[in-house]
Amino acid sequence: MPITINGSGTVTGISAGGLPDGCIQSADIASGVIPAGGKILQVVTTADADRTTQGSVLISSQGGTTDLTAFALSITPSATTSKIRISLHIGGEGDFNDYVFFLKMKRAISGGATTNIQGATVGSKTEVITSMNSSGSDYATTLNNLQFSGLIDSPNTTSAITYTPVMVNTRNASQTFYYNRTVNNENAYNRQHSVSWVTLEEIAV
Repeated sequence: MPITINGSGTVTGISAGGLPDGCIQSADIASGVIPAGGKILQVVTTADADRTTQGSVLISSQGGTTDLTAFALSITPSATTSKIRISLHIGGEGDFNDYVFFLKMKRAISGGATTNIQGATVGSKTEVITSMNSSGSDYATTLNNLQFSGLIDSPNTTSAITYTPVMVNTRNASQTFYYNRTVNNENAYNRQHSVSWVTLEEIAV
């Protein structure tokens, strides 16, 4: 179909996608048509199989850490200015009082640095990002969880990033955390299985 420039100020005959890339710039688009920031560009989440996988991790004593590799998740930002919003829920139970189990979040940039993103250590205090949602003392048959949502990270890279939850033990003895299950995992009505997940969202700025 021929392209016709009409005297009325309209152009006909252009098919969808018929304009060359780059001929329309952001200044040509009316304000408010495309949001300047806050647009979600991509979302990745743990696979369904990982949500129901049961397991355990041994954490060495007093400040020891162990990666929860079952919930490690990768994302590749499309721009260095992008923010990454992180949400997490990990259900499970530890083999001691809940108040000794905490969580860090580790960011590993492909070809770059690996850092914890929860903030700087103050004195001798243990830096963490979240704790168990109660301080219960039934460490055999009652699920608990570690969770947070809406954490904003600024990785400043377009390289692949892997975010990994890291369990922390503050007791002066080695402890075990069992995820997606209770410590006592026998087949009984008062034992529970859990669902856990991590979700990453790239947000344009």
